[in-house]
Amino acid sequence: MKIFDWLKQITGDKKPWSSFSEDDHKQFSPYMVHRYISMYEPYVEVANYAQSLPQNDKEKIYQFYCSIIPKSSVWLKYIKGSRNKISEELLQYVANFYTVSFGEAEEYIYLIKNGKLDLRRVNISRKETNSVIVNSGVQTGDTLVVELLQGVAPGMPAIAKSTIMGTNR
Repeated sequence: MKIFDWLKQITGDKKPWSSFSEDDHKQFSPYMVHRYISMYEPYVEVANYAQSLPQNDKEKIYQFYCSIIPKSSVWLKYIKGSRNKISEELLQYVANFYTVSFGEAEEYIYLIKNGKLDLRRVNISRKETNSVIVNSGVQTGDTLVVELLQGVAPGMPAIAKSTIMGTNR
């Protein structure tokens, strides 16, 4: 069974756990069930509590959800986190300027140095939805540009507009 089949069982059919095959039991993913159920606002607290149950006790989690969630036809939509994409034009510009691939172009950042934009390559250790962890390429006192307009180029005049924790932003 796929995740959507399990969600349909929990919200609608509510067949007993023993009616599923051993293979079906293996396909049950508490993590994914929690994720989908928590995306439906009226069930957020239910999913929150269910996550406190032992994750390896799939039968208990299934029975808990079946007993708490009323039998109804509910659309449990999975909401993906938004990712800020760098504009294709900007990536193309950086890739052409430094003769690197698009993937490598994403590893360049803008800094403000002596009142002008400076494009510098950094070593990224991990990318997440709303943050990036940089290993090298940024030094103490550097002013990192986090919001960039299209059509900028290295050497253009720049001014930091706000400060976070003692560093310019």
